[in-house]
Amino acid sequence: MKKICVVAFVLIIGLVFVNCAKTEINNSPSAVIEQYYNALLKEDAKAYCELHVDPNDALKWFNLAMSANTKKDRERLFGQIERYEETIDGDKATVRPIHKEDHLSGGQIQLKKVNGKWKIDE
Repeated sequence: MKKICVVAFVLIIGLVFVNCAKTEINNSPSAVIEQYYNALLKEDAKAYCELHVDPNDALKWFNLAMSANTKKDRERLFGQIERYEETIDGDKATVRPIHKEDHLSGGQIQLKKVNGKWKIDE
């Protein structure tokens, strides 16, 4: 019985560490930018706005992005990001998406940490 309790305790501690690490990875500045692009590709205004410091202002930009680009354009621009260059300085971060077609690599996107979560600050 004692062995079962020890094994159960070790498993629970392991799950806690894995979940904490997973949360931190999902909340990195690069992960937020990836979620941002996925929201644009899926045309998900709610998810897009939740990633921004100012959701109301973000909705205006979302609507502009939807009207200015066709779905095919968005897939070409946002669906072919190879990696992200990320710089973190305290509660501020800069992410530069690197596109498969180098000439389409975007500018830098500014983020800041709000209540422990990275948010797009543009």
